[in-house]
Amino acid sequence: MSSPFQTPQEFLEVKGPLYTFANNPFWLILFLVISVVIFFWFIFASYKINGSKSTPANPAMMSILLLTSFLSLAQSAYISGTNKIENYKQRNKSEVLLRKRTTILSRRLTNRNKLVSSGYHSRFSDRSKTIRRS
Repeated sequence: MSSPFQTPQEFLEVKGPLYTFANNPFWLILFLVISVVIFFWFIFASYKINGSKSTPANPAMMSILLLTSFLSLAQSAYISGTNKIENYKQRNKSEVLLRKRTTILSRRLTNRNKLVSSGYHSRFSDRSKTIRRS
C-alpha cells in the first residue's frame, strides 16, 4: 500500500486529519466495493436461512443455563440495590448534618434575638461599662 508521507518526520508534523489513501483512489474504490459486496451478502444470506427442526434440549443443560441467568440477574439487582442504599445513606447523612447545623444556628439566633428584645443584652452591656468605670 502507499502512503502520502515520504518520511516519518512528515507523519509526525501533520496538522489536522490524516487521509492515508488520499493519493491513491484505487484503494478507496476497492474498499468501497468490498464493503458493498459484504453488505449485500448479509442481506441476501438473511433471507436464505433455512429453518430446520431443532433437537430437543437436554433438561440438565437448560436448568444450568436458567440458573446461571437467574443468578446473574439476582447479583446485578442486589448490587444496584446496595448502591442505592449507600447513596441514600450518604445523602441522608449530609442532610441530617445540614439540618443539625441549621437548627443550632437558628437556636443561637433566636436566643440572641430574645436577649436583645428583652433588653437584657443592653442592660448587661451598661453594667459592664459602669463596673469598668468604678
